[in-house]
Amino acid sequence: MGTAPLDRWLERCLADRELARLASGLDRVVEIAGSGLSRRILLDDTPRPAEGKAHISIRAEEAAWVQLLGGPHPRGWQSYGAIRRFNDAFRIVAESPLAEAQALAALERMIEIAIDPPAEPNIPDGWTADAISSTSLHAAIDGRAPAHLRVMTAGKGTPVLFLHTAGADSRQYLYQLGDPALSGRYRMIAFDLPGHGGSSLEGEFGGKAADWQATGGRYLAWCRAAIEALCEAPPIVVGCSAGAAMALTLAAREPGLVRGAVALEAPYKAQGRLTPFLGHARVSEGRHNPAWVRALLAPASPKPHRDEACGIYQQARPGIYAEDLRYYSQEFDAAGLIGDLNRHARPVVLRTGAYDYSATPEDTARIADAVPHADFRIMPDLGHFPMIENPGDFAPWLHESLDMVEERS
Repeated sequence: MGTAPLDRWLERCLADRELARLASGLDRVVEIAGSGLSRRILLDDTPRPAEGKAHISIRAEEAAWVQLLGGPHPRGWQSYGAIRRFNDAFRIVAESPLAEAQALAALERMIEIAIDPPAEPNIPDGWTADAISSTSLHAAIDGRAPAHLRVMTAGKGTPVLFLHTAGADSRQYLYQLGDPALSGRYRMIAFDLPGHGGSSLEGEFGGKAADWQATGGRYLAWCRAAIEALCEAPPIVVGCSAGAAMALTLAAREPGLVRGAVALEAPYKAQGRLTPFLGHARVSEGRHNPAWVRALLAPASPKPHRDEACGIYQQARPGIYAEDLRYYSQEFDAAGLIGDLNRHARPVVLRTGAYDYSATPEDTARIADAVPHADFRIMPDLGHFPMIENPGDFAPWLHESLDMVEERS
């Protein structure tokens, strides 16, 4: 390889306006090293070559740098986060966990520049936002103060309820709501949980706001309220990540409320997603948290959709994502649902992206092994947010999943 490809990558990094924005105020030196070479760059408002002590060092032999810069990029090569956790070809040393967390967005961008994802969007054929309606639902649970929930709807036919991921909102499903192949057959509904996206907290606007508490029981109660208010018949519930956990919970605990569950990126037990830096006073939530999820995207996911997926997290209220992850990464355990899923036998479709390391294909397979009537498939070239990171490639997976639930219910 020599040093030319690596130097060209670093030149692209230094010229990248997005990296400069993400590195603004950092003042951190990153070393890229291995096979007798060492390059250092200063990450700040104007990234540039640097000398002196490295705060973060990324080392690998020549073959690893060749693969990172030229491909292929199997799981473990798609992002800084994946390399950090799973790729033994690289050795990463940071001055401190705090220094690494502060620089995470810039580090993810550097690896994204190396991966060079597609530049053009990939959307379902005929997609349009014109047929999507937005309204609000005034609702309350458990005798508490009401919340104003943002609701988006589209189409006519069999009800389909979309559940967003932890820390996000229903904009994750805009590409499905605007897909004419779906809106001609389904009445699609997506709502934001309290304190997420366009929804108020309980009691907010006209009263005293209550903190969001993401427990399985409260999440289930909000889904029950939404189904009863918005769905004329039991819906097919499509949920991703934490939403997949709740889709399975509804099929197990409230089988009379739902027609079936399509669980995208469903965890069996998703450990390791909580970190103290999700809400640390010395770490920007608006930079760190989107980078924490960007690491879960597949390398083939187009850049515009990657930015859309992560931009939702950039806009989230402080503390919401961390609170949701307490449900997703600590409370939820699919083992407690297996008996009821088998007893009630609501149709269950499991689809997991090959690049997901939060709810891995191996983890979802444990659910499939324990629920014989569940249909499980791995989606190649997709990551943890298939509906928004690559909506065109995801479309046929969703179409066949909904068909399967209808056929089996």
